[in-house]
Amino acid sequence: MKNHLQNFIFIVFLCACSSNSENIKETPAAKLSEEVLEVEILPALRKNFTYSLQSNGKVEAREQAILQFRTSGYVKQVLVQNGQFVQAGQTIAILDDREAQINLQKAKNQKAVAYEEYLKEAIDFGGNPNLPNMGLSVELNERILIRKGVQAAELQIKEAELQLQFLTLKAPFTGTIADLTLKAGNFINSSQAVCTLYSSALQAVVEVLETEVNVLKIGQIAEANLLGCTETACKMQAVISEINPKIGTNGLFRLKLDLQNPKQVFLGANLQVKIFVPQKEALVVPKKAIVIRSGKKVVFTEEQGLAKWHYVQTGLDNGEEIEILEGLKENEKVIVANNLQLNHDSPVKIKK
Repeated sequence: MKNHLQNFIFIVFLCACSSNSENIKETPAAKLSEEVLEVEILPALRKNFTYSLQSNGKVEAREQAILQFRTSGYVKQVLVQNGQFVQAGQTIAILDDREAQINLQKAKNQKAVAYEEYLKEAIDFGGNPNLPNMGLSVELNERILIRKGVQAAELQIKEAELQLQFLTLKAPFTGTIADLTLKAGNFINSSQAVCTLYSSALQAVVEVLETEVNVLKIGQIAEANLLGCTETACKMQAVISEINPKIGTNGLFRLKLDLQNPKQVFLGANLQVKIFVPQKEALVVPKKAIVIRSGKKVVFTEEQGLAKWHYVQTGLDNGEEIEILEGLKENEKVIVANNLQLNHDSPVKIKK
């Protein structure tokens, strides 16, 4: 009897549980709706494409010279200072000229003595001081001049005058003085540098690969930017002015580019040069349209509110635009912003 009662209670309990479970309604999990991204689009355009070569280099003066005296001596005057702008032919420094002046006077005196001897002998040969060449034949007159030392004395005068000129150091071109340490009273040898003179016209000196030099030519436009500087004044236009036709020991070709209107640019400054190389017509898109998926380049386009995935093959780029060789058609609406999180057929709306 007791067992029957326990079984009855157990059956009633099961029925009650079953009834309660039937009254509980199933609540399905909420589906995650995919977010509609706002994107910017630009058309893929076929146009004349200009790509760029980039290289780092240094600033040099178009003209630069280490100035030296051509003789030794004591410094009499220094007429310039570092940073001073000088004109071509302007005097930089002067050496003491007393000894040179004495040598010049000696040469003049020697000529006077030699000329007196010449006159005596020429008259002995029937010469007349009032006639050209003393009235003698050119050959005879020349022999007498040489024999009496007149021509040798004239050469000594020219040499003394030249030595006197060597005591004055002048600027060979217009420019700015640098590295000047010379002071009045110093003794200087002809092998010692007085200062450096550099022109205000500056240029960038860079090196490019052998495979790149073939597309470069004199007059091509470039952009130079001082490294580590983001100010507008640090960017300037440049023009290729020289291409060294000989390959360097490092396998690179050396280029020189004239900097246009450089401001706050110092010699030896490091800069980055971007040389623009015009190319034939090509299909191009903004470089920011390219995204990498599984190691491959992808471009998304917008079609009827959906993002479409395109594998692309790219060519040259100029830092802002990139050439599309395969994978896109002209005028397709390329997504250029908010494209990093897109998938194929992601819903999108165009930003207005």
